[in-house]
Amino acid sequence: MKKIFLLLLITAALAACTTTGKPKKGLITDSKCGSSTRGRTDARVTYRVDGTFLVSMKLKWDAGHDSEFRIKLKPKRGTHSAVVTTTGKSGTLPDGSSTPFAWMNKSGTAEKLTDKTLILCIPKDVPIGTEYKFDINIAGIGTIDPRVRVTY
Repeated sequence: MKKIFLLLLITAALAACTTTGKPKKGLITDSKCGSSTRGRTDARVTYRVDGTFLVSMKLKWDAGHDSEFRIKLKPKRGTHSAVVTTTGKSGTLPDGSSTPFAWMNKSGTAEKLTDKTLILCIPKDVPIGTEYKFDINIAGIGTIDPRVRVTY
């Protein structure tokens, strides 16, 4: 019985790592990305230094062109001042060619950001099917390498 329960628990944990974030579509008039922003995707990164170092986040996200990709910082005890940096690694168009990804480069700390959220603005001219790879580095704690796929 314990083996079955453990197998189900591991399967659920792995499924959580491979699912995509659900975008919220619709005009956002008070966006930091511009007055015609078409939606947003909310992501969350959790990090801690409590005996062991940990950085946790879903690895695949869906988003739209001309939308916000919002990364909510969820620091645990004693890590509110850690600098969180997002760094674009690559942008791949549907035909396999490269596209600029500098819009993904941003940094801040949970204690200084409004709502503890990094807001990345996905450009208007990105075709559907484009995928971006980037790193999220939490200074002194660790790095994780999620992806954003443009789906609308």
